Amino acid sequence: MMRREMRVASPGKELFERRGVYSHRFTSWRNRRLTQTRVCDKMVWKKYGEVSVGGKYMEIWELVNERGEPSGVLYDRESGAEIPDGLYFRVVEVWVRVGERLLLTQRHPDKWCGLFWEVPGGGVVLGEEPKDSACRELMEETGIRVLPDELIPLSVTHHGAAMVYSYFARLDREPELALQPTEVVDYKYLPLDEAEGAGELTPGTRERLEKFGAKLHSLFSQK
Repeated sequence: MMRREMRVASPGKELFERRGVYSHRFTSWRNRRLTQTRVCDKMVWKKYGEVSVGGKYMEIWELVNERGEPSGVLYDRESGAEIPDGLYFRVVEVWVRVGERLLLTQRHPDKWCGLFWEVPGGGVVLGEEPKDSACRELMEETGIRVLPDELIPLSVTHHGAAMVYSYFARLDREPELALQPTEVVDYKYLPLDEAEGAGELTPGTRERLEKFGAKLHSLFSQK
């Protein structure tokens, strides 16, 4: 068992009103990643990275410093609390090559940048490594299953308070997608050159495409 003390960046939540002890044991993410967690002297069973308080699930992130090292500060995604200076929440994204085209997904209209296009991704929850999170988010949003070892790192960049881990995955044939309706409303495949010229990309997606576009072109040119 690993035990470590955690601080909380989002005060006022019942479960995190005072400093507590966090302990965990993990199964594979393919087996729903159930963990047994003790925080503030309360024991709950939860889905990996989530805690139930009064029947409501909270997605919990552990903030990291500028080097990507865990800070011991927990953050409730739904709290709206300000991220402390010098700390970041981790986000992952997967640039998926399908044949000779790039997979883009369209954000739900109720989300920030609703109906804009991006690549699949999401937040790294408490206890996850970025590659595991990338595999989980890709599977949840699109139904595509890849293994962590199949992901090629592209870059780690800062976008505001987010530390973004970008990965590349290659599929030789078009998959049968199963979109997550609360996150993704549509998808499309575009040649990389057309994706670069698309005007409806989220600002972060466009920024990173410009940053490592040459590396993507190199990966797309490989047979």
